[in-house]
Amino acid sequence: MNKKLLKLGALVLCLGAYSTVYSQGENVLGVPSIEVRGQQSGYRSKAEYCLDPAVACGQSGGKVAFQVRYKNDTLPWGVKVELLRGFAGQDWCGGCEPSYHKFYNWYDKKFVEMTAVEPWTWMVQTEAYGYADGAGGQFDALEFVVRVTYPDGTMYWDNGGPSWGYYKVDVPQPLFDLSWIPYQVYDSPFESLRVHTW
Repeated sequence: MNKKLLKLGALVLCLGAYSTVYSQGENVLGVPSIEVRGQQSGYRSKAEYCLDPAVACGQSGGKVAFQVRYKNDTLPWGVKVELLRGFAGQDWCGGCEPSYHKFYNWYDKKFVEMTAVEPWTWMVQTEAYGYADGAGGQFDALEFVVRVTYPDGTMYWDNGGPSWGYYKVDVPQPLFDLSWIPYQVYDSPFESLRVHTW
C-alpha cells in the first residue's frame, strides 16, 4: 500500500474517534520547541553469552517510557495542552496457523494532559507495557500530536506541519549495564531522542 495512504489512514482513524472541531479563530499557534527523552527496560544476559564479555548485552524488558517537553511562547495564559499519543510496532507468530507478521500504527492511543513546568512550557511522561523478549512483537516508535485548547474553547492541533501529519520518535534500545544482575529487569536511563515529522 502507498506510504502516504498508510500515513493518512492511520491519523484519520486516530483523530476520527474524537468529534473535535478544528478551529483557530484569531488564535495562531507559533513555532514550538519539542524535546523527547525515552527509555526501554531490559535485562542483562550473562557475560559469557555476549559477543564481548566486557560489553553488557541482553533483551527487551517489555516497557517503554517517554518524556515529552513542549514549549511555545506564543500561547496565552490559561491554555490546556494535551498529548494524543499512540505506538507504531509489529506483531508476529511463526508457529500460528496461519502464521502472520503485521505492522500497526497508533496502538493504545490516548490523550494525556501535559503539566506546566516553566513559563510557556509543558511536560508529560507516558509509558506503555507490552512486549518482552520472545513475546512475538515490539514497539517501534511513539507517535503523537499536541492539542491546545484556548480559554475561549478554540482548539488547535500541532502535528508538525504536514497535512494529516504527526510527530514520531523511535523507541530506543535498552542501555544494558554490567552492574545489572543477570536476567533481572531494569529501567534504562532516559536518553535524548530525535523527533521526526511524519
